[in-house]
Amino acid sequence: MAKNMKSWPTTVAFVWLFGLTWLAYYGSLEGPFHFDDQVFILDNQILPNFAEIIRSLARPFSSGRALSLLTLHLNYVVHGFAVQGYHLVNTCIHAFNTFLVFFLILRLLPVQLELISQSAITKTPYFPLWWIACSGASLFAVHPLMSASVLYITQRSGLLATMFYLLAFLSYLQLRSHLSHSTKRWWWFGTTLLCFWLAFKCKEAVLAALLIPLWYEGIIRVPNPERQRNFLKWVALWLVIFGAVMGIYLNNASHLFEDSAFIGFGSKHLWGMWPHWQTMLRVLIHYWKLLILPLPQWMSVDHGFSISYAFFDVWALFSFAVHLVILGLAYWAAKRRNILLSLGVGWFYISLAPYMIVPERDVFVEYKTYLPAAGGILIVASLLCWLFKNPTVRLLVTQQSDREASYQNSSRTRVYPTSLKVFVIILVGLGIIGTWKRVEVHQDLLSLWKDAIQTSPYKSRVLYNLGYAYAQEKHYTAAILYAQKSLQMNRASVHSQISLARFYVRNQLPEQSIVEYQELLSLEKQYPYWDWGEIGFQAYYELGQLYTQLKRWQDALPLLLEAMQRKPEDTGVHEVLGKVNIHLGQQAEAFQHFQYAVEKNPASPAAHFYLGALWLQANQPRQALPHLLMTIQLAPQEPDNYNNLGIAHQILGNRSAAIQAFQKALQLQPNHHNAGRNLKALQASMESKPE
Repeated sequence: MAKNMKSWPTTVAFVWLFGLTWLAYYGSLEGPFHFDDQVFILDNQILPNFAEIIRSLARPFSSGRALSLLTLHLNYVVHGFAVQGYHLVNTCIHAFNTFLVFFLILRLLPVQLELISQSAITKTPYFPLWWIACSGASLFAVHPLMSASVLYITQRSGLLATMFYLLAFLSYLQLRSHLSHSTKRWWWFGTTLLCFWLAFKCKEAVLAALLIPLWYEGIIRVPNPERQRNFLKWVALWLVIFGAVMGIYLNNASHLFEDSAFIGFGSKHLWGMWPHWQTMLRVLIHYWKLLILPLPQWMSVDHGFSISYAFFDVWALFSFAVHLVILGLAYWAAKRRNILLSLGVGWFYISLAPYMIVPERDVFVEYKTYLPAAGGILIVASLLCWLFKNPTVRLLVTQQSDREASYQNSSRTRVYPTSLKVFVIILVGLGIIGTWKRVEVHQDLLSLWKDAIQTSPYKSRVLYNLGYAYAQEKHYTAAILYAQKSLQMNRASVHSQISLARFYVRNQLPEQSIVEYQELLSLEKQYPYWDWGEIGFQAYYELGQLYTQLKRWQDALPLLLEAMQRKPEDTGVHEVLGKVNIHLGQQAEAFQHFQYAVEKNPASPAAHFYLGALWLQANQPRQALPHLLMTIQLAPQEPDNYNNLGIAHQILGNRSAAIQAFQKALQLQPNHHNAGRNLKALQASMESKPE
């Protein structure tokens, strides 16, 4: 009967878990790009460059998450920046990961039950194992905490890293079961290494998970002191291998030690290692809290979390004691041969270890728990196995007869497992509702950051992003208010400063905008060692543009020249500089800027327009004509282009072509003053001097 039962449960589990995942994430496809999606997807110059991505993927120990970027590139090739396709892929990866979690539990349960029974199981009825594995995977599929990775498109790196790591660990378990067969052993060994390398090329933090198999090997030997002693040499070898891999990686990861990205390595204005470690001890408690009870009011896309600046933080010490108790529980579980519980605890802590070791600006973000949550589900499966213990042992331990086992456990078999199944169904239902709420929050930027401000009302970045969301909805008064609040929380927030200046411009308050831009430029002089990069360029460029709009040409010129020095290849700066030079009477300089803009960006209608106008001003209509024709090709609905084309034809003596050009300009804009005047003058001259 067991054999017949095994012919269908895998398919049923696959269909059930995929369907459950899509039910939980129903309506998520319309969620916008948000947070770092702007940088890593929308503004990423490498994303369309397939060759560069492949080169990065071919460098085995380099960071950069090339495999994740490759999948984003495929999304871009298929449908550009249509957000639905990106969400579709993320949800499918999560659904597949739930299936891998199902297989992981299903693979580990017989090992645990075999150790408990202290005898080899030769005939294992399948359904109790299947039910426990499917229940655990279902909870993983609908857990609201997982939505932080599924709905955040950039965190596809975490989804893919988890997928390949689960495949690597499952391959490793297969490798252990084929130690006596050399061919299969080497095949599974190669598969394990390949999957782990693919996980690394998705997210570098998965390197720490190399220690999870070591933890697993240790806990299955804890009940046997003799096997523990024999295992010590393998521990030493494993640690040497791990140290070598980490050394090679760190040699190719200099970005870990840059103040612009990470904190505490020589930085004098940000917190260091000791405060970070104390802070992370508290953060891990909150991760456990969200795994156990993911209430909506506790969840956010951007948590505000205080840093433990005190030399000995009381709550950090308390958290450290709690972690010791949990690790002690894991050791106790290993002694009792509870593999799932002990492995789940180790899986959780080892997966989060990189964030303990390497200080980052974001100490508490939900998407970091995606891989560790698989360990949490192992703990849940262990609990389900314990609750299901009597009927499971009755089915699995084959020394007893079916009749004797049925007699001994009949009452609990009928009642207790049924109530347990109802309890699991209730948990899955609550998980779906919680995930729906997170999906609803992610439907637009405004609702996302309104939700975030409930948990982080005093965090500068949350206030800034809420202001940006209001600006996207054209509510500029609210946008200005939240940008100002963001600056009150952090006067050094350059993003808030430049956004506030932009919001003033959009709200038609240019003088206030100038004050904010000047304040930002003074910050750069005050803190020149910060990584200003794009922000510094934008400040000079945008303030220069604002002065040109106010026709303050002399004020605009030095700012734009500074912007050009910082980013000489930017054609937009050259175009604005060309306009300023025209109004200052510097025609030669204007010509050079527009000529450069045309060479670097032949599809710029503004550069062609002004270059054609300069040639006309120099009474060179033949040189102007190609640029004027190009402006019409690039911007066929712009009447000024046809007016200038008519002037060129008129100078060349092509009166009929000139009349057609002026008439086209008037057709597009009937009250176009210059085109109407030029057409009347040309017609009058033709009446007095016909062709």
